Amino acid sequence: MPSSYIISDLHFGHANVFKFSAGYRQGRTIEEHDAWLLDAINSTCNEKDQLWVLGDVAFSEVGLASFRKIRAQVRLLLGNHDQKFARELIESARTLEPSGRNWAGCLLSHHPLHPLCLAQHRRINLHGHLHQQAVLLESGRVDPRYINLSVEQLDAGKPINVEVLRDMVKVRKAQAEALQLW
Repeated sequence: MPSSYIISDLHFGHANVFKFSAGYRQGRTIEEHDAWLLDAINSTCNEKDQLWVLGDVAFSEVGLASFRKIRAQVRLLLGNHDQKFARELIESARTLEPSGRNWAGCLLSHHPLHPLCLAQHRRINLHGHLHQQAVLLESGRVDPRYINLSVEQLDAGKPINVEVLRDMVKVRKAQAEALQLW
C-alpha cells in the first residue's frame, strides 16, 4: 500500500547550501550533496508513494535534473527560491498545491504562517524555509504550533512518513493547548 511522506528545502544544485547548512547535509560538493539527498529520498519513497515537497527545490539545471529523478509521486508547494524554475518544477511534479493547504488538520506551507492563521481552527503548521531554525515563543521555547520539515530537521535527509508525523502533531496540539496558544 502506498505511503505518504513530507520534506522541504531540498536545494538541489545550490552550491551555497553548505554556507548555511554545514553539518546538517552530506557531501563536499553540490554533486555529492544532490546524490546523497536523492538517495535518501528514493531509498525511503517508491514510485507509488506520495512525496509532499514544501518548496525550495532546485537552483540550477543540474538541480532540476536531480529533482526529476525522484521516484515518488510529487505534490509540490513552491518556495521562495523556486521562481527561476517554476514552470519546469510544476511540469515535473504530479500536483501543484497552494500554500496554506489544509492537510489532516494541519496547514502546509513553505514559510511559517502567521499564528492567527493557525488559531481559528487550532491547526499545526507543517513548513520549511527555516532550515535548522525553529519558530520560537517569546520565552525562547519552541512554538509547538509549528513543525519544520526542512532537510536539516529530518533524520539523515530522509522524508518523514505522515504516520509518524500524525503522532508528532497530536503531541504538538496537546502542548499548544497546555500553553493556551489557541
